[in-house]
Amino acid sequence: MVRTLTPHGLAISVLALLMLIHPVAISAQGTSTAEEIITMRPGGILEIYADTITPDPQISWVFSKGQTFVQAERGPLFSARPTDSAEYFLTGEVADTQGAPQRKLFRIQVNQEVPLISQSGTEGSALVHVSPPPGENGITVLRENQRIVRLDIVHPDIEQLALDIDSEKDINNDGDPFNDNILGNSIFQTGRGSIHIWLAPSAQNQTFLLAARLKSGALVTQKIQVISESFEEILQQQIAQEEQLKKDRTIISSALIGERKYRLSVVTEPGVISGPVFYHWDFGDGTQSLMDEPEHQFPKADIYSVQVVARDARTGEELLQVQHSLAIAQEVDPGITVDTTEGEGINPDVVQESKEDRIRCCDSHKSFDYPRCFRCNRNICRLSLRKAQGKISAGIV
Repeated sequence: MVRTLTPHGLAISVLALLMLIHPVAISAQGTSTAEEIITMRPGGILEIYADTITPDPQISWVFSKGQTFVQAERGPLFSARPTDSAEYFLTGEVADTQGAPQRKLFRIQVNQEVPLISQSGTEGSALVHVSPPPGENGITVLRENQRIVRLDIVHPDIEQLALDIDSEKDINNDGDPFNDNILGNSIFQTGRGSIHIWLAPSAQNQTFLLAARLKSGALVTQKIQVISESFEEILQQQIAQEEQLKKDRTIISSALIGERKYRLSVVTEPGVISGPVFYHWDFGDGTQSLMDEPEHQFPKADIYSVQVVARDARTGEELLQVQHSLAIAQEVDPGITVDTTEGEGINPDVVQESKEDRIRCCDSHKSFDYPRCFRCNRNICRLSLRKAQGKISAGIV
């Protein structure tokens, strides 16, 4: 019997022959990236999906056992079932309009020593296990030339599963970027096995969205964020900048509780200080304190540079340093009155003082930013103003 090859079948056969002769023999016409290793047990289903930048790309796969050709396919999803404990090779090629074709060699190591993927057995738990595993921030980072994300089913009650590998991109052009299911007729969509997502080299930040209908009829979703190593550096810089801005917005709060006596405290945004800390206060008058919120009486009227340093109580690492200029006013005799001319409201900025007080008002406090003196238009201390207002309230003046 004579067998004929269609042009499509002939193209795949030629591609397979070239790749089997030497996987990188045609690298001059395309870009090859470092190989990646995939491990699995004999008889398991190997499914790998190629993510692409442009619609309708040309995607080819050639699968071999050593130097022996096994199968070749076209399309974004490749599926095979290696049954022998051996080393297999899968070469994928993606050609689109963005430039030279992208090729990648996957070394498939099949042996009985590969651990079984255990299911959680807990309703409402994660649908899949992600590899590389996410960090403490819940984000999976692909290091160096790594481009493969593996998803293993761990939920035991999945009836049907859908997967959108880029929630920002509308692959099927229906106006909804959240419903681009790539699983098609895969085994993975039935809630069994594993799938490998081969991300495009230019992928920097993608969010996978999984949606599963359980046997109970409930709908469960899971989001997975995957970023490149270079994008992680950008995120770290942004986080560092935001943390510094939060530190810069930290202030020292001062509350007057007596004659030249203040209660001081640090006011900061959530997240700036966490865990046990100790404070070192310098009041600018030669005295210091290690209290969290010290109460301090300054020796005389002056402008003091108050500084506090917060350190991690476990490591001693400096968390933040804040400085504040605090103006301490001099006490004045309360022999002042407020102009209460009929028809006019009390204006705290229009203050009259006795002749004795005028010297203190005009000479002692002229450098402070206090309300202006009624007669000389210079500064008058707020403490005297408060005392005058107190007298008015009591009906003394």
